[in-house]
Amino acid sequence: MKKYLLISSILLISFSLKAQQIVKPIDMKGKTVYTSLFNSNELIKVGSVHLSQEQIATTHNLEDRMALFISNASAYDYDVLMTRDGNTAILKKYKTTAASMDEVVKINSHDKAIFFLSQPDKEYKAVKTKRLTKEEMHQAFHQIITHAIHNEKELVYDALVIESDEVKYIVYK
Repeated sequence: MKKYLLISSILLISFSLKAQQIVKPIDMKGKTVYTSLFNSNELIKVGSVHLSQEQIATTHNLEDRMALFISNASAYDYDVLMTRDGNTAILKKYKTTAASMDEVVKINSHDKAIFFLSQPDKEYKAVKTKRLTKEEMHQAFHQIITHAIHNEKELVYDALVIESDEVKYIVYK
């Protein structure tokens, strides 16, 4: 029985570690952008911004959407822009200057790791690349992720890298 509990505990820990990976978020216009990511440093909320459907409809890629958030947030003093849905963003400031140097970002996973406007810390190669349609680029981010996962159920891959106007299905080297 003890052996069974030990093996179960080891498996749970290994799955947990696989599901949370250190990630490099993107920097845009001097701001760090967290899209579906988690930062383990203490951050202070200083505001939030929302994009209208009309604004989202003008974007040509996912980075354009992030640039709109930054433009809409020009009245705030912040270091980090965080969004999960791509419609609303929370603006935060590092509690200390040293925290930004020390940042650890972890990604929350579905069945696969998702790197949305971010990069894994491991080397990888794309086994398939799919261009996002205009309609997909204007959806909430969780819908983009869900469609990408469900559209390739038979493909063998480790993670998704979603950036600009494409989804890369990747395997780690």
